[in-house]
Amino acid sequence: MGDQADRNALAYLQSAHAAALTIRQDPSGNATLTISTRDLGGAARVFWTQEEIATELVRTARHNAGVRPDVMRLVDCLRQAAEDRRASLTDHETAMARARAASHELDVVMLKLQESRLLRIFNATYARYRLQAKREGKGYMAYRVVLGRLRRELAMILSRGGTVNDVRLDFARLFKPGPLVREKSRRPVNRSNY
Repeated sequence: MGDQADRNALAYLQSAHAAALTIRQDPSGNATLTISTRDLGGAARVFWTQEEIATELVRTARHNAGVRPDVMRLVDCLRQAAEDRRASLTDHETAMARARAASHELDVVMLKLQESRLLRIFNATYARYRLQAKREGKGYMAYRVVLGRLRRELAMILSRGGTVNDVRLDFARLFKPGPLVREKSRRPVNRSNY
């Protein structure tokens, strides 16, 4: 998974608050189910679901699979847990294909922002915040961090079925140092994107 399109797709899935559920098999044939954030290599199967219910699905599937399950038993139990919870469970290949397409759409949105001069306003705002921090003798986050926040914000808009016309960014929130805290959205998440 070394190419840029795959890295962008994984970043998109993470910013859309999707979680990877990985099933790994040990040499004796026993399988384990975990929530993975980065290391998907070596997994026998990978599925994606909503971050908020991933722990519940894993706990239920492990419980129902019993002691020393094989891969197929865990897959069946995971699918049943998702069905019981009415949660989406998407295989890795499908989720990555959708995320690659969405990531490409995100690149198109970034180009449109550049054409509409909104990116110029974003850059000027970043420069203003950085200069203010310098005047106060403080460090400020790197441009790539703030740009990553912008891309994550746009990814959330797109994952909910929004378009570039729906982009109303709160620059003050994006440029605020520290973790990016998201308010709960009143708009339902479009779960077909992962």
